[in-house]
Amino acid sequence: MNAALRRALVTIALAALAWSVATAPSAAEGSASLTVIDRVGQSVPVVAVLRDASGKEVARSAGPGEPVHAAAGKWTIFPDGNADRAQPIELADGASQSVTMRANDAIWFKLWVADKHPDYNLLLRLKSREALSTLLPKLRFTDSRDSAYATPRPEASAETRAAALRLAREELAKPVPAASGENDGAPWKTARVWANRILDVLGDESDATTFPAAARIESRLGLLGKGTVVAKLAAGDKTSGSAAFWLHRSGYEAGDAFLLQAAAKVDPPWVFGSLLDFPPDEVRAAMVAAAQRYAARAKEIAAGAKDETNEYDVLSLPVLFFLAAYGPDDALATLLENFEIAPADTRYLAVLAADPAQFADYLLTASHLDEAASEDALNQAVGLSATSWLAALCGAAETLPPQQAAALWTHLRDALAERSYARAATFQIPGGWANSFKIYASGRFLTQAGYCTPNRWVTLQYLGQDGGNWSGWIPTVDWIPFYWREEEFVDLLIKNATEKRIYGTSDLADQLDLIPPDRFEALLAAKGGAGDLYPINLYRAYHSVASHANGAFPRLDIRVASDVEERPYVMGRTDVKQPGDRYNGAVSGIARLRPELVEGRIRLHLSLEQVTSYQAQLQIFGRDDLGGQYKPAEGGQRYVIDRGRALIEAVKLWRASTPIPLTEKGIDGDGAFVFEAEAGEAGIEGLAAEVDLAYFTDRRQLVFELYGGDYAQRVRRAATLATRAEAALAAGPGQAAPIIALARSEAAQGQVAMAAASYRQALAIAPTNADLWLEAAGINTAIDDHAGAADVLAAGLAANRGNGPLAAELADALFRAGRYADAAARYAELVQAAPKEPSFRIWQGVTLLLAGDLAGADQAFAALPAGFEPRLAAMLRLLVAERGEGGAKEAARVRYASFADGEKGKPDERLVGVLIGRASPADVLAPTLNHPDATAAARCEAELWVGERLVIAPDPHDAAGPHFAAALANCTPAQMEYHLAKRSLAQLEKP
Repeated sequence: MNAALRRALVTIALAALAWSVATAPSAAEGSASLTVIDRVGQSVPVVAVLRDASGKEVARSAGPGEPVHAAAGKWTIFPDGNADRAQPIELADGASQSVTMRANDAIWFKLWVADKHPDYNLLLRLKSREALSTLLPKLRFTDSRDSAYATPRPEASAETRAAALRLAREELAKPVPAASGENDGAPWKTARVWANRILDVLGDESDATTFPAAARIESRLGLLGKGTVVAKLAAGDKTSGSAAFWLHRSGYEAGDAFLLQAAAKVDPPWVFGSLLDFPPDEVRAAMVAAAQRYAARAKEIAAGAKDETNEYDVLSLPVLFFLAAYGPDDALATLLENFEIAPADTRYLAVLAADPAQFADYLLTASHLDEAASEDALNQAVGLSATSWLAALCGAAETLPPQQAAALWTHLRDALAERSYARAATFQIPGGWANSFKIYASGRFLTQAGYCTPNRWVTLQYLGQDGGNWSGWIPTVDWIPFYWREEEFVDLLIKNATEKRIYGTSDLADQLDLIPPDRFEALLAAKGGAGDLYPINLYRAYHSVASHANGAFPRLDIRVASDVEERPYVMGRTDVKQPGDRYNGAVSGIARLRPELVEGRIRLHLSLEQVTSYQAQLQIFGRDDLGGQYKPAEGGQRYVIDRGRALIEAVKLWRASTPIPLTEKGIDGDGAFVFEAEAGEAGIEGLAAEVDLAYFTDRRQLVFELYGGDYAQRVRRAATLATRAEAALAAGPGQAAPIIALARSEAAQGQVAMAAASYRQALAIAPTNADLWLEAAGINTAIDDHAGAADVLAAGLAANRGNGPLAAELADALFRAGRYADAAARYAELVQAAPKEPSFRIWQGVTLLLAGDLAGADQAFAALPAGFEPRLAAMLRLLVAERGEGGAKEAARVRYASFADGEKGKPDERLVGVLIGRASPADVLAPTLNHPDATAAARCEAELWVGERLVIAPDPHDAAGPHFAAALANCTPAQMEYHLAKRSLAQLEKP
């Protein structure tokens, strides 16, 4: 039995729900109550639902544990909200049944709603243990990198930097005022916040005296593993634990022993958030002890007369995560016995879920949206609870495949919109108010979620705010500049300083950070010397050299570690040509930057995921017609074609304020723009990157602290593992395990040649290890050496004949290497070995087409299973037909006419506002192809995307085929490869 089939059978067995029946006499109809027992033995009565053979609901119980009544007969019964757990049941007249189901793949959680409300019991189906064991080492709890610390403004002059640093040091040298009962907004406290942020970006070793400022400064200077923080660890005082945490999360092992010792003592409890990436056997005993300690303390508090706080609360979630993945289940049951989750904490719990969408109903209930008794209460429920809690599921979305993540965001938006509409409708306000409130509620959610997923709502609202068409429909977040309120924000800053109450970490401070320094100085100057007020003088100095908002770190309390750093942005300014002109376009998105060390060089892979909106003109009554047509601003197409290259004004790199020259190297296999520089022996230490975006006259500056990212942590850990592997080899030469460990460590550090040599040694010892061959080829693929990868895979396949994964990877590598005929032959072999796998036949057709064998390509596509013809195959068959004989053209037009109709009206993120389906290519392409700034790459991209959309039309001039033909003739191989190979079939099939 193969592994896949065995896993499937095990999954089915775990999901099986056993039920026992005890009968008792009842009235003239049958009834049943339902209880579900989870994986750890928790037994919870539930609302039972009955369904008939057609799937129609026939009855449900009045409450958890209450009986459900129905006529005698055969039904299926299931817990409300878990229809996939339905089991057959037969009711008899006058008989009642108690049905018990076992859910061995799930756990019951008690979720808190509010005081005087019953707990909300949620049966959570967990990710598999295998998936959790892969996920847990990547989780980051309350990562300090995501806090509101400063990032530099690299363009600040040396004089400005020196003045700001001098003022910060003077402020921090002042004695701390005696306790006066002042709140956290006391001016001197805020001044110290801003002074420390200046040190974050400018301080040197002499400023690294207090923790955690020392950790941030030394991290930036590349001294974290050998300076003040290490000394703090050795001091044994109260900062030792924090120092150990910083060292561990930065990839240094110096603090690991401290963390393990603290965990063994369950003191301090917060160290458990740092233990999930340790080998499970090293921390299992501590996790079990912590679960017992939490449960014992919870029982003490429950038995006491006064309300107390469980000091072990902070360990409960990481311990729960560990026990859910590795067990033992009896310890997990002990932890859960008195475990109660608050709404804001579901962002943590949701990452365990196989389907995080099931949290939506709970979060909306906990927001009290359904209980709102007035318009103000409804607005508060949506604005303060529902939208932010739902958007906080970013971490859960990161654990899902892209399609499932997109479906999650859609589900959350729809759930909020429906509940908001239902509640708003009860107020019976005349007009379309309920529907407007639904739009408002879901729109606020989409803005909050903009950290994680670009959406058109943000761009529409940015357009609307500029045009004065909406007010308050877009919430204040620290990555969306409200430039139309800049003067208002500065006035509020001055007012607070005058009244001696000012806040350094508020929404006001974030919005002030988004004002460009020259504009901020001009606004202060207009107020007549207000910039000299205390502590505005400290903010002014900080703002001149640093910002929190220019980096726009997502404020995520839990996230998944990734080599890719992300920053959201929104832009929309255009040149004003006439009085009264406003925005006629906006763009929002997420900039993704992946650093990579390769043989002493640093490569930056930059990609933009974005959506755009345009408006033709302002309509009467001061608002836009949301249902009307949108068209691109003049020249606006250049910002969305060619992967948004025109949006990127500059990419810069520096180490500790010293610029490092970057060279643009083109596009990688994933369609990202690549920039490269010499890294030298220092590697990634102290490196920071800046991406400057320009949209018409608007500018954004995004800063990426590469030295503090997850990739830097991985590189440092790899260096430690390499040292251990070398020591093991010195003690016992010729062992495969340390050679493999060394190869992996060298690959992680970008030492490609050394890693390749180590893999060759390991494979000489273990040539039948197919997975190791795949790893060895992977180091070539990672640096786009696809020919080298193909050579490694061919050797691996020769040593492991008939191995499916090696054969499939070899075909892909040949395709990426441009050896299309060889790739087609390999795909043909895969088709023979797995005739029911359509993707092999699709890529056989693609490679035959690119190799020039049109007839062979069409034959491969024609052999696809009935009913399975994704967009890629449909478009390429059309291209074959358009380049073939006239009869074939006509047949293709008839065959795909309905396909074109199905495309009409769907949004196009790449050529925004352009009608699709049967629109004229001349109309579509003219603004791009004729624009003076259009590059050859832009024209290529336009041909490709218009070809996708204008699939077929009765008029030959409107057919898509010529555009694909033009693309094949004019695009570079890399562009074609990106378009065909690197965009998944699932993406191509999305509407």
